[in-house]
Amino acid sequence: MGSIVFIDFLNKLPPNNAVAVAGMLNQLYETSEDDIGFIEDFILHGSPIPNNIVKNINQAFKEAGYPQFTWENCRTDTRNKCFDNWFDEV
Repeated sequence: MGSIVFIDFLNKLPPNNAVAVAGMLNQLYETSEDDIGFIEDFILHGSPIPNNIVKNINQAFKEAGYPQFTWENCRTDTRNKCFDNWFDEV
């Protein structure tokens, strides 16, 4: 895993999101290192991430304890927004 690439990506995220994305990346790394490569290609080259990999990423968020995050919203500032009738307090 290109650590510098991911550190730079995490540093550009809203603080709460960075914690959740780091948790997702750790979970994904434990279950499927190949999926990490798709995220790295997205960060470096803007390559699209296939739907099956997005599903794995979203599952990794849940397994890491951040079910309110998905690949689609993990780069959006979600502080003070309501998710399923509860507030995000990562």
